[in-house]
Amino acid sequence: MFTAAKIPGSVAIASNPQLDLTRFLPSALARFKECTGIDLAYEKQHGDVGRVDFAHVFSTDSPSKYLVIVNCRSKMDFNDQLIPFCQAFGITPHYGLQRVGNLIIWIIDAPGPHPHLRYESKTMYFAIDFLAKTLAEGGDTDRLKPLYILFSEFWHEKAGLIAGDPACLADASVLSGYGIYLYVRLSDPDNYHIIGFMRQALPELGVYSERLDHNFFLNPQYYRKEKTLLCRKYL
Repeated sequence: MFTAAKIPGSVAIASNPQLDLTRFLPSALARFKECTGIDLAYEKQHGDVGRVDFAHVFSTDSPSKYLVIVNCRSKMDFNDQLIPFCQAFGITPHYGLQRVGNLIIWIIDAPGPHPHLRYESKTMYFAIDFLAKTLAEGGDTDRLKPLYILFSEFWHEKAGLIAGDPACLADASVLSGYGIYLYVRLSDPDNYHIIGFMRQALPELGVYSERLDHNFFLNPQYYRKEKTLLCRKYL
């Protein structure tokens, strides 16, 4: 990110970054000083603060752009790095995407024993790449907010399953109540479409069609004028 600020038109992508190097692990700062002879705390107070604290580098007028992804489960990243940075610019961080000029902040919630190390998966890389390209091209990222809430939930679920998080494991259970919901037109039962995932249980009244799996059920509470039913398939 510090380098991108010096290369006009570049796009920096950083996951759980050290926005203020002096707020990183004290042991790491001591080791850095031992290896390089540079005292970062001294540099921040008396030297080139722009090499230490990104808040002194960032400008919404800059042609460079930044995508910052932070795991709110990581105190050293969320509390110690992102919060002070946001306070410096009057930003109130919240879950999901938010954009401040040439900066996108994407806050995720990825549980685990080492929340600082919640790197993206091969699959989630595509979501990050698309977001960075949209930012680079000056596209409308506000319209992507609901989609990236969904991506955030996928990230949460996968991290939770890997970490053995009880809530995530319960959600993954066959008996958890998750389902895929479909609209089925009575006059044309071979055509249906998915309308989303829901958690609450619905009363099951039997199989509607042999063409549908045996674990699709109907709920007559969802009759509509166009004579459609809402069906549910267990996951």
